[in-house]
Amino acid sequence: MGSYTCGLFGCVGLGWNQGTLRALTWANRERGTDSLGFFDSSGKMMKSAGDPSDCLGKENVCSYLDISETGCEKRDASWFIAGHTRLATRGQVNRQNSHPFRYGAIVGSHNGMIDAPQRYVIDSQFVYDTLNKAKGNRNNVS
Repeated sequence: MGSYTCGLFGCVGLGWNQGTLRALTWANRERGTDSLGFFDSSGKMMKSAGDPSDCLGKENVCSYLDISETGCEKRDASWFIAGHTRLATRGQVNRQNSHPFRYGAIVGSHNGMIDAPQRYVIDSQFVYDTLNKAKGNRNNVS
């Protein structure tokens, strides 16, 4: 593997295809083999530590993708889904440190490394916590 730090991918539009998303997950596996995570237009997210190819077969991941793609009695199908494969650059390889992260109404994943204060276990957490404190407006970030 090269000097990559994570992969970001996704599908947009009602009727997105789970097969396409799974193929994108496989393609982005080269960018990170430490964890896999998703978030969708409902605000729901799912994350799992381990090789993304193994995570794709886990029951909770399959269930999350099925509901996001087709909906269920509690919610409609998602009009977008975003995925993230992680190469751990800071912090342990575990579910808690996997992307995406939620701080208040802000949910997201990040690619690359950020100069973040040490109190953040994962450098990307700093971005979403800061955006949440700025109420989502990057112009209010100090």
